[in-house]
Amino acid sequence: MVVGALVECSASRLGEGMVVGALVECSVSRLGEGMVVGALVECSASRLGEGMVVGALVECSASRLGEGMVVEALVECSASRLGEGCGLVQPQ
Repeated sequence: MVVGALVECSASRLGEGMVVGALVECSVSRLGEGMVVGALVECSASRLGEGMVVGALVECSASRLGEGMVVEALVECSASRLGEGCGLVQPQ
């Protein structure tokens, strides 16, 4: 089914790969606990368990990353990158 709303994702599912095509605010402090994704997110339930392509722009605040300073960047995640942890890419 299609879920277009607030989505709660467990860290275990994040590691397996999940489909998110939207703007997502993520707090890394919550990543280990099952983070809350507050955004306009369309998720296909069948894809959630299968770990398909992740096409999403993620806004991360470094202060939330636990590093004590605010650095906002855009994160582009591909399915191959998701398993390794997505890289931070500065907006151009």
